[in-house]
Amino acid sequence: FGTIENGFYLKRKNTEYFKLATRLCRDEIKKTEISYFDIFDNGLMLFSNFKGLFCCNDYSNLTPGCAQKLNSMASASIYPLDGRYCLVSNADSIYMFDSHTKKLSWVMNSSATSIASQDKNGIIWIGSWVGIITGYNPKTRTTCSLYVDIVKKTKIPVSFLYADNDGSLWVGTVSAGLIHIINPTDKHPVYEQFSTKSNGENSICSNIIHCIYPDDLDNLWIGTNGGGVSKLNKRTKTFENLTEQNGLISNNIESLIVDKLGNIWIASNVLTKYDTTRKIFTHYSEIDGVEAGFVWRQAKRAADGLLLYVNKKGIVVFDPAKLPSRKEVTKPILTGLRIRGVSIKVGDSIDG
Repeated sequence: FGTIENGFYLKRKNTEYFKLATRLCRDEIKKTEISYFDIFDNGLMLFSNFKGLFCCNDYSNLTPGCAQKLNSMASASIYPLDGRYCLVSNADSIYMFDSHTKKLSWVMNSSATSIASQDKNGIIWIGSWVGIITGYNPKTRTTCSLYVDIVKKTKIPVSFLYADNDGSLWVGTVSAGLIHIINPTDKHPVYEQFSTKSNGENSICSNIIHCIYPDDLDNLWIGTNGGGVSKLNKRTKTFENLTEQNGLISNNIESLIVDKLGNIWIASNVLTKYDTTRKIFTHYSEIDGVEAGFVWRQAKRAADGLLLYVNKKGIVVFDPAKLPSRKEVTKPILTGLRIRGVSIKVGDSIDG
């Protein structure tokens, strides 16, 4: 559409499919800054920022002023567990949040907490920035500890944890790549390490892991800092890497999610959909209604298929199944060239 003095503007229809939920707190004028968040099966959303801990009753209908302040626990870290509970870490204390009661209960003391994941047996594994993983059993209230570096016991920071269905742990680190811990509750668990030098061209693309997400085909999709995305086939232990050379806009990956159709949604400096069947990238940016500034590890797939990504202004919410397909732009075919009315051929020179 055109204006009288301010030029011409193009508005894409895709903007109506991406909703930016912001100004969730009543006193906010411009935006909602979110550090961590989680969503639950009952529709509740929990988030934290420098003002405290907040909740919204319906993550699918986030409106201005809908957030309720629970307490003043500033910039608390939130780690998803299951559809009802999550962990909340503040200072050196870890709490369990119950989405049904909206209450916090103290669990344990833990310093330098970085991430958490719950396995199929209910054990909560808590990673740290100092190279130690703690297993907490809520039923018996007992703990066990593992070193990421089982040999030298160096303080390798844990950046991500994924508790697999077979009981093993996949550990993303800041400097040592991906580590697989088999039978972590045993007295002598088995360790496998995957780094950029592990298997030549079939190696992981970076030793700095940002996020891990499983698909339904027994693969792990791994977002990295500077290396792009690696897909690990857990059966063959081989990697397939996606980088800027393949079609990514950036190799710095903040988060990624596999949607219900098997497509990979990658947050970097844009939001990218990777069609795993057609092996095609589709990028969504500000012109589509998706602003960048995505927050590290803050992305969720809801049970109903909605995807939620935190950015610098709030939360981007959309249903990937409802997004229209992009129409391929027809490539022009050059049949001739004229300059000042003169027909020009390849190799001709003009004015010397």
